[in-house]
Amino acid sequence: MQYRIRNGDRLITTIGSGNLYTGTANFSGSWFNKGNPWIIGTNRLDPNGNAVLLQRDHAWNGLGQAIPVSVGTYTFSCWAYFELAEGQTANFYMGDTQYSGTCEVHAPTIRYTQADAGKWIRVKFTVDITKAGNLAIRPELNEGPGNIYLGSYCLQKGIADGQWSPNPTDYGITDRNNVYRVTGLAPSTTYQLSVAPFNGLREGPKETVTVHTRGLHVTVPTQLPMNATYNLTYEEYALGLVPIGNEPSGMFGGGNKQTVPAKVVSSGPTSVLEITSSFNLMNDNMTMKQLEDGSFAVYQDYKALFLNK
Repeated sequence: MQYRIRNGDRLITTIGSGNLYTGTANFSGSWFNKGNPWIIGTNRLDPNGNAVLLQRDHAWNGLGQAIPVSVGTYTFSCWAYFELAEGQTANFYMGDTQYSGTCEVHAPTIRYTQADAGKWIRVKFTVDITKAGNLAIRPELNEGPGNIYLGSYCLQKGIADGQWSPNPTDYGITDRNNVYRVTGLAPSTTYQLSVAPFNGLREGPKETVTVHTRGLHVTVPTQLPMNATYNLTYEEYALGLVPIGNEPSGMFGGGNKQTVPAKVVSSGPTSVLEITSSFNLMNDNMTMKQLEDGSFAVYQDYKALFLNK
């Protein structure tokens, strides 16, 4: 079952395409061999923009989950990037009691060589299950050294398109607990969201809820009174942010100043300010530093945000 999330009549996203793997956007949860030898690849994302796991200079010990399957055909897909030496191969194996693979599966070993290296490859193949159990598909190198980057794991029942989407349970969607996560919303803005089940042909009855997103958060390394309000100052090209002469015409010494209202939502040795307007010109969850004059500031490229207590 898929779910469609709308803001009014505008479709925001569709989640769930029968992907039986969970935690595939960032490899959260339980994956065999995650952590050793598979680690998060911090220098790249896959073509879907998802996190990747990297196996570096290590043979065998494939990556995957043991998924309960019934008799029938299943489609596996993922994105893969190989860095292989001559004669080295990356192989996708099916089923192994070492990884709780208990089903009977018929499929050829999928193999990639140096000719496939140095580019993102869309891996997609089908497997036939003749006895129900757990299916443990795992890619691994035949020998080291070499690297494999993997992302957007997807396992679907039947002969499917292999297009990745997260498992609905990654969003907290179950029969009893409907919790939905939507990215890309503006800060401190009211939305009317509707969620409807979608079977690929038509939508079912929808539920609508009005939500208000929080404003951007800024951490200040000092104790501020809880619920106190402040006016922050936003400025672009303030002196010292870019070399003199690199600022746009008319912006020498700074410009585009704005007053940004904020409220203390957490107080302690460090405090958190929540901006109460729809201001979105800087990143969320940034941390200010105290300046010599006792004020506080945070910088992002040519932009600055200041707090004078």
